[in-house]
Amino acid sequence: PAASTLDISGLIAARSRILHVVLRNASVFTTEMSSAASLLASLPILGEGLQKSLCLLTYIAVGFVLRPEFKKQPLLSAGIRKLIMSALLPCVTFKGLAGISLNTDALSFVYMSAAITFWLLVSGALANSVFMPSSKAGSEIPWRTSTFINATMAPGLSSFAFINEFGGSHGAGIASLMDIATKGYQLIVQPPLLRFCSPASARKYDADDVGTPISHKKSFPDRIISAVFADNINVAILAGLGMSLSGLTVSDLGFVGRAILGLASAQTPVLFILIGVSVQIGGDGPIAIVVMLLWRAASALLFTACANHVLAVDKTTALVTTLYAQASVSMLGYGIMSGVIDAQSKTNPAMNKKLAFDLVAYSMVLTIILNTTACIAQEQYTDNLFLISGCLAGCSCVLFLMKRSVIHSPATWEQYCTSEESTGNDLVSSAGDAARRRRKKLVGKDQ
Repeated sequence: PAASTLDISGLIAARSRILHVVLRNASVFTTEMSSAASLLASLPILGEGLQKSLCLLTYIAVGFVLRPEFKKQPLLSAGIRKLIMSALLPCVTFKGLAGISLNTDALSFVYMSAAITFWLLVSGALANSVFMPSSKAGSEIPWRTSTFINATMAPGLSSFAFINEFGGSHGAGIASLMDIATKGYQLIVQPPLLRFCSPASARKYDADDVGTPISHKKSFPDRIISAVFADNINVAILAGLGMSLSGLTVSDLGFVGRAILGLASAQTPVLFILIGVSVQIGGDGPIAIVVMLLWRAASALLFTACANHVLAVDKTTALVTTLYAQASVSMLGYGIMSGVIDAQSKTNPAMNKKLAFDLVAYSMVLTIILNTTACIAQEQYTDNLFLISGCLAGCSCVLFLMKRSVIHSPATWEQYCTSEESTGNDLVSSAGDAARRRRKKLVGKDQ
């Protein structure tokens, strides 16, 4: 009844006056907003580093928005993951290895990077023994997975943008030297270490339908050649090392090099969109993952604080080593681990690709937060690494104690103890079989 008594003509007139005021001030408002945006972009704390962080978070947000569509078609996520592992990641690996050059004047940073990797491996193994339930509850697979994957680092993907912005060319050179040891561990040490630490039941190949082990069907040289060239990452490693030894760069390859650089640059948006699409959010698994990653970050910063003190580095170099130590878990390490898993038994897996990918995904978000904070605080951050490391370790322990019953529950780790993963080729094949069955059923209906 009250609405019926409104003066419609007066309402229209009021709307017209409001519209006139808005249009009259639109140009002034636009000019002021542009000036404010330019001022914000010019601030040091909102430079390339923070812009990179916001860009990566935007990719994740896009993936999160697309999550309902991808749930309807599970083949999409599996296909994107296959694209990353088969094309984009090999191009990134080739690009990184082709540009490596060793400077003997700064080998101390190479040793420092190697020591960080060893420290993460040891500290992670000890901490995961506490964070995870006893072996009777079936925690060997997640323990082995998290221990080895958390020792890998991806500075090129998660830290170099910050290092280039705040460390300059000198800092970028130091980070490149440190990356030599990181890649050396992942490419040379990690594959045999994963195989050696796998139980005998996982190292045995599954028998085919006749009952003959697959590993006995080929001669030894054929098995070696197949193992090396069956994986695109291995081919990229060999080609990249060949380019580095010959002194060639990717740009020397002409249009092929341009294609490789284009595919390498495509990994970042594709990977972070995939993270938004597929990373687990609900349930108890993410709580345990956050606990492990907080401890990993605390361990890395503790070691970096000691190394910076021993080497007596300057403030800029201290920021560079800090940003490097806060790098995320490596996608290359995940790819190498996936190759080892695929080559082993499917009925008795030694590691779990789903847990490895979740650790990679969550670590990238944590790295964005830590590196952005370090670039904003700079000297205040690097001068208090011991305190920051203690705070991160304290958060990890407090969260673990608060959720101890959940984290130690076997139900939390059930999804990470089987070979039924949504991250491997099994999903592609099973989803493909389902699609073929649906098509066959539709054809039958048409007939």
